[in-house]
Amino acid sequence: MKNCPNCVDTNIIRKQFIERDLFNATDISQIKWRIYGQNFTKQHFEKFLKENRKAIEKLEIGRIEKLLPESMKEGLKQSNMYNRIYNHLLDSYEKIFIN
Repeated sequence: MKNCPNCVDTNIIRKQFIERDLFNATDISQIKWRIYGQNFTKQHFEKFLKENRKAIEKLEIGRIEKLLPESMKEGLKQSNMYNRIYNHLLDSYEKIFIN
């Protein structure tokens, strides 16, 4: 990624994406980030989600359930919550991040 003061990094993903956007959204389609010129890739996003697993796990299961498609809600519990939202977020990368 480009070295710039406003580029997306692991702390921005935690503070703004997880703690603000995921907490407030009722659907993933409500979250849109414009990342022009940052060379922010799906691999960066994947890495930052893994680095911030604990922050994601702090979200309540009810909050995660609202963000998941119906097909991923069945059998949702605390033990599989992170993996389900992680997979859904990666699948939604192109819808969330606009280059």
